[in-house]
Amino acid sequence: GILVQLMGSQNLTWEVTTKQDLGLDLKIADRFDLTVDIFRDHREDIFIRRGFLPGTTGLLVGGSIDQRPWGNVGSMRSEGIDGNFGYTQRIGKDFIFTLRGNLTYAYNKVLKYDEAANALYYRMTQGYKWEQNRGLIALGLFKDEAEIASSPTQYGQELMPGDIKYKDVNGDGVINDDDIVPIGNTRTPELVYGLGLSAQWKGIDFSILFQGTGKMDFIMEGYSTFPFIANDAGNILSVVADPKNRWISREISGDPATERQDAIFPRLSYGPRENNTKWSTWWLRDGHYLRLKNLEVGYTLPKAFTRKFRVEKARIFFLGYNLACWSSFDWWDPEMGSKDGNSYPVLWSSGDRIGIISPVETLFQNASATLNASDAGKNSGIFVLETETAVESSMDLIVYYPYSSYTTYGDGALHASVPMEQRQARPGDSSHTGKYTLAYDKTTIDPAAAAPGKSPSASFSLRHAVAYVR
Repeated sequence: GILVQLMGSQNLTWEVTTKQDLGLDLKIADRFDLTVDIFRDHREDIFIRRGFLPGTTGLLVGGSIDQRPWGNVGSMRSEGIDGNFGYTQRIGKDFIFTLRGNLTYAYNKVLKYDEAANALYYRMTQGYKWEQNRGLIALGLFKDEAEIASSPTQYGQELMPGDIKYKDVNGDGVINDDDIVPIGNTRTPELVYGLGLSAQWKGIDFSILFQGTGKMDFIMEGYSTFPFIANDAGNILSVVADPKNRWISREISGDPATERQDAIFPRLSYGPRENNTKWSTWWLRDGHYLRLKNLEVGYTLPKAFTRKFRVEKARIFFLGYNLACWSSFDWWDPEMGSKDGNSYPVLWSSGDRIGIISPVETLFQNASATLNASDAGKNSGIFVLETETAVESSMDLIVYYPYSSYTTYGDGALHASVPMEQRQARPGDSSHTGKYTLAYDKTTIDPAAAAPGKSPSASFSLRHAVAYVR
């Protein structure tokens, strides 16, 4: 027979967002600038899957089939502050530094979510942050069989000393999904910030950049967090190998002190152990970090020295990326956003290099010329190029330049174009003042193609020519 996999939705529309923003832009004497925005976004008609439909609809929910339709039934509010600043200060003749920073803090709240009302309000999505972490509240590890016998059952599982003990939130004498509550912060950072400093003193330059996040938690899981959960599959972290981090039965160690209540890992077992792998505060970790993102230190050699070797600029520098990270969590890099550490790590690198710009890079000013019909077939077009700095008359220039050439026949239309070219420029009479001449080829002008009473002409424009000493 025929089965409808998903019910269609009618009268759908776009989400509607109402934005409010209070901003401040401040600039003082080209030295200090500040931008701050306090914002609030209210989103209505968010497109989500319907979650509150009576059983009388006959829609199938469960297994591989979910016939619930989608609709514009969600609503959310986001608020926060975003800002950045910059401060530049010159001290004396040779020292200058710039300090810059940015910060964004944003949080949200689900105002409307298509779900049934629940007497256990903490089980609802509405009223809480989006992507809010949820789990059981861990009270510690069971000490002995007597404590297990006097405690609520936990998902109907057989428990042993060293297993995680959970809180009966609703007081019904049973630990189950009704005891799952919002825990910690969201899985997405609410706080993101950065701070950078650059400074120059004579030929020495220095720059450093820090970036960080805050108000973000995650729940660990997977093979790395739960050793032997898949029997012999997965890796064992070094933190597991340290006996001080594990709960070890006195029957194995011969020492009651190894039944540590402050152990990171509960009783180890070979194979699945669902009680100890539940999402809970036991495995909740703070994901904030501060990272040294970039560090660069360089020294530019004096031009009086480098020009002896026909080198305009030479710089020796050290450059490093992701050199350090500070975080309360150190099992793996928190910037990975991983719950189990089985993700490609953030790369770090460092090294020293010597950068040489040779020959001289020169940016010429704009130049243009126009040829008339009387110039047809001639190759006498000349550009006068003015360099930013004087160049010795004994040097030749190889010029790479994008220029446009077009021919008009009195109708105003563009009939030809010429792309990037390479030409050699020879020193002219005024070479010591930084002037060079450059001959160019013209677009062929056909006088017969001109409009009646009009003279054809070809125009050439030279823009952003870059020349190199040879």
